[in-house]
Amino acid sequence: MSHISSSSTNPSPSARKLCRCGGYIKTWTSWTDLNPGRRFEACEMSRRNRGNGHHWEWLDAPTCARGKELIPGLLRRMRAMEEDLKLIEEQKKEVEDKLNMVEREKKELEYEVGELCKKKRLLEEKRTGQ
Repeated sequence: MSHISSSSTNPSPSARKLCRCGGYIKTWTSWTDLNPGRRFEACEMSRRNRGNGHHWEWLDAPTCARGKELIPGLLRRMRAMEEDLKLIEEQKKEVEDKLNMVEREKKELEYEVGELCKKKRLLEEKRTGQ
């Protein structure tokens, strides 16, 4: 989990900062075990080409020892729960698809029963002479 981070963009294009290389500087959040939740600014080009004079700067103080101990475990638990939820949603979709199929089959059978009842009535009417 050494290079995981997320970014947020600056509010307006005119307020954006530029790196010496001409790339935009974005605010990122580190989700590594050593710096969980710690924000930093970095040139968007530095993600592909580390170092080489690109802008990179921490915005927050280092994460406290207790945070470094707790946050990674909480993040792992959260990701596991998200995976479980994803699996449950896929299973729910499968069940809904099966339910829709069964409902269609039920309507088809109800129609067929209705047709058979009409035929039976007609046959009975013919037999009784009405």
